[in-house]
Amino acid sequence: MISVRMFVLFWLSGIASAVFGADVELVKLRPPDAEKTHWVGQRIALFVELRAKGSFEGTSSFSLPQIPQTVFLKIGNPTVTSEEHDGDSWFVQTHEFALFTQAAGTLAIPEFSVRFSNHDGFTGPVTDHDRKVPAAKFEVQSPPNRDSYGFLVTTDSIEISEAWNPEPGKVKPGDIVVRTITQSASQMTGMALEPPANQAPSGVQIYPSDPIVLDKTDRGDFTGERTDKITYRFQRSGTMTIPEATYTWWDPDKQAYGTQTLPAVVFNVAAIAQSSPPGPPAAYQGMWRMGLVLGLAVILLIAWKWRIVWEWINRCWQVFQPPDRVAARLLLRACRTNDAQQAEVAWAQWQATQSQNSTSADELYAAVEDLHRSKYAAAPPELWNGKALSLAFQHELRRIKTRHVKRVSVLPKLNPQD
Repeated sequence: MISVRMFVLFWLSGIASAVFGADVELVKLRPPDAEKTHWVGQRIALFVELRAKGSFEGTSSFSLPQIPQTVFLKIGNPTVTSEEHDGDSWFVQTHEFALFTQAAGTLAIPEFSVRFSNHDGFTGPVTDHDRKVPAAKFEVQSPPNRDSYGFLVTTDSIEISEAWNPEPGKVKPGDIVVRTITQSASQMTGMALEPPANQAPSGVQIYPSDPIVLDKTDRGDFTGERTDKITYRFQRSGTMTIPEATYTWWDPDKQAYGTQTLPAVVFNVAAIAQSSPPGPPAAYQGMWRMGLVLGLAVILLIAWKWRIVWEWINRCWQVFQPPDRVAARLLLRACRTNDAQQAEVAWAQWQATQSQNSTSADELYAAVEDLHRSKYAAAPPELWNGKALSLAFQHELRRIKTRHVKRVSVLPKLNPQD
């Protein structure tokens, strides 16, 4: 009787342990602290906890959602701790994320996927997990009078500097000047820093480049850096002023706006002196007159014997531009532009230049049949792709050239031996 009671007791405790283990959340989202004020443009921290009954294997992978007007990224490396649940030891892997948004009001983070693996214990078999991180919502507050500033960065420390190469001053039309603007802010990612205002007067062409973003994490401190290079090309002479650029941020500690202005700079674009070219030397003037007389004589000769001259020009053209070569170029051009109608015309022209006894490869005939079908098929001819015909036709041209060379190069031996 006692043994039966002990068996029932162990059985019930096993069921309770399984139930409590099932209550442990394998994936848990720790949303931003609801007691704090979260500002537009500020780094908002949230954490994802992964739990497993064994050591983690490999690197956990997240599919972060795309949120409008928001930068959502993972920061640093995860930390691993352990905790007890009903006598069982669980490993906890904590991942930190940062969110920067320009949208005020209720911000919703949809659920997103996470994939991770863990051992059974420390060295047991590996189990793969494909789970969902729960969705979350929280409030983002906009600083007062924020509409007058547009894009906003929220930080308590920011540094902005610029450099010009070459320095502002005198330049010439066609000269190029490169401006480098560097921003560095604490608790920010470089992707969330304000892009430069690309403004310039008429007569100056602007060529902005992609920003260089660098984020640094050091013992909990997070610093973001953004470097923009802007190239200015001066197109005409005059005084060109590159306008000032003002950067504005919100300091959450002081509850006030901060600003820094990069001053306007002036470039004096010099005019190119227009000098009249010197006249030709006297020795060349006589040659110029002789050339004019010879030119008039040639024109008169052509006008007198224009039929003979025209026939001679036409024969020369046929030698250097034979019809088969012209038709081949037209066909390859039509294949490159996928123009089925022009390709069919060019193919007919090229065939007309070939002898009746000539044969073509099956590959070429198949590509031509595909061209003909595209004209009469239900699908529009615009969907025809000329790549196959182009390759087959080029192979055919090489085959014809090789055959011609072999035929021409067959000569009798100089010293035949019996």
